[in-house]
Amino acid sequence: MSTKVSSARIGRKLQENFKVLINEINKKVITLDGLAIAPMMIHISLDILARFLFNTPRPE
Repeated sequence: MSTKVSSARIGRKLQENFKVLINEINKKVITLDGLAIAPMMIHISLDILARFLFNTPRPE
């Protein structure tokens, strides 16, 4: 009986550690996503603004 109890405790501890690991990975991915989205938003906004101000598309 004590073997089942100790293995259950180990399983719970592993599950908690896994949740912490996944949460840390999620935080890092969200930060990277934010850093990637900001320049894209600025680029698109400037492209639209230039199209309306100069009445010409962005040169390729």
